[in-house]
Order: sequence, then structure tokens, then C-alpha cells
Amino acid sequence: MFPILFSFIFGLCFGSFLNALIYRLHEKKTLLDRSVCPFCQHKLSWFENIPLFSFIFLKGKCQYCQRPISIQYPLNELLMGIFFVISFNYQNLFSGIRINTSLPDSVSSCFYAFIFFALLFIFTYDLKYQEIEFWVVWPAIALSFFYNFLNKQPLNSLLISMAVGAGFFLAQYLLTKGKGIGLGDVWIGLFLGSLFSLKILIVALFLSYVIGAIFCLLLLIFKKAKLKTKIPLAPFLVIGSLVAIFYGQTIVNFYFNNFLK
Repeated sequence: MFPILFSFIFGLCFGSFLNALIYRLHEKKTLLDRSVCPFCQHKLSWFENIPLFSFIFLKGKCQYCQRPISIQYPLNELLMGIFFVISFNYQNLFSGIRINTSLPDSVSSCFYAFIFFALLFIFTYDLKYQEIEFWVVWPAIALSFFYNFLNKQPLNSLLISMAVGAGFFLAQYLLTKGKGIGLGDVWIGLFLGSLFSLKILIVALFLSYVIGAIFCLLLLIFKKAKLKTKIPLAPFLVIGSLVAIFYGQTIVNFYFNNFLK
């Protein structure tokens, strides 16, 4: 029980750091300053910075200006807590991510936790600002590549997955002359290629576009968006990737066993 509780609290802290990183990178602020209310700029006390619990104690409002605190903050903290519990205690739940065969379990756990951190950062940053922050994507690509390389994954298959992931989005970028997707999505494709095998990558991309299409269709049906409304792609890529991490190999096995006999 203690390892689960410890990893959950540890994850909450990283979720708090994730929120701070998102805000400060976008606002070009240093990470060394104390946290402030984004509305009234009042410096927050220590008890206002307790992950998840401060939101509950303050009833979702800044105690100085009474402006509502975005649900992003407690939600990201809670999700990182859950992701850390899974990364450090339940690695058997990962169906689609490359399985560790040679590195220590502690190294793999830290790697998985960072992957979830990077995915949640990409999801939130693009959803909130419709931008891709390369200072998180680039380290994620490098770490994923070297982890899988040191984990004795075949270099040629790793490079092929990365080329397919980046090439898939680069082709769309060139065909639409940058109007359909941005270059940031090309880097995300490279990241996903470094993370997944080719089969799981295809599953992740397929799921991402299906989920995105359904969501956009619902927005059109309920008149929440128009055909020219700009919808960020990265959140759907993250959702598809998360499904692939947990169920990717299961989906691949189902497809090959039932349709390619």
C-alpha cells in the first residue's frame, strides 16, 4: 500500500510542476519564481500550492481576487498521480509500449512516468494555446529513442517507426502547405515513432484520427464549431497514444487473429 501511496503523492507533485511548466513556458517566465495567481498576480502561499488539495480547500477560487481556478490544475495533478501509480506499480497494464527486457525496473518506471508527463504536457499545451512546445517534445524524442536503443530494440525497426511517424505528418504538412497541420505535429509523429513499434504506431494514429473525426462531427452536429474552425490535433494524438499504450498489442492481436488468418 505504501509504494502506491508514495507514487501517487509523487505524481501529484509532478502534476503541479507540469501546470507551472505549461504556464511559464508560454509566458516566457522563469521556473525559479514563486507561483502567482494568473489573474491578480498575487504570490501564492505554501498552503495554496499543495497539489490537488489546495484546489479543494480554496473551493476552486483564488482567495484574493475570487476568480475561478482552471480545472486544468487539479485534473492534471490527479492524472499524473494516477499515471505515476501505474508506472511504478502496474507495468503489466502496458500492452502496446515496447516491453523492457534488459534495463532495471526502476529505470523503466521512470521512463514510463516521463512519457506520461510528456503526453499530458502536449495534450494540455496544444488544447490551451494551440501550439506545440518543442522544449518538451525534443527531450521526449531523445529519451524514448535512447531508452529503446539501450533496451536492445532493433535499430532498423526503431528508425523505420520514427520515419513513418514523422513522414505521415510531413506529407500532410506539404500537401496542405501548412494549412492542415503544423510542423509541431511532425515532431510529435517522430516522438510516437520512437515510442511505439510500427504496428502499434499505426494503431495509435488510426485511433487518433477516428476519435478526432467523431469529436469534430459532434461539434458540427451541435453547432459548436464550423467547417473552418481550427481544432488542435495533438490532444487526439495523445488520446490515441494512451489507448495504444494500454491496449495496442491487444488490438493488433485481435486484428491479425480475426481478419488476417
